[in-house]
Amino acid sequence: MSELKPPPLIEVELTNFCNLKCVMCHFPYASVTPQSLDVGLLRRISDIQAEYVVVASGFEPLVHREVDTVVDWLSGLATDYEIITCFPPSTRPT
Repeated sequence: MSELKPPPLIEVELTNFCNLKCVMCHFPYASVTPQSLDVGLLRRISDIQAEYVVVASGFEPLVHREVDTVVDWLSGLATDYEIITCFPPSTRPT
């Protein structure tokens, strides 16, 4: 029996919120309650392995209150990563 290999890509959504109202985006038209990922979950899966990690592909990760902790977590992984952002003003969800 062969050993399972790590997935080539892991996507992490830190939040389902964005403070921008881009005309091409789905978010301004969605009626959702802003929620954020508990970064404690990332600490519990610190042994995660993937060829590549992407943070955010549909919302704005920089509005997460603990984005600095997430960047530290990513920096400690033995893999490449990217954070997809529109680099919005520092408005946080209430």
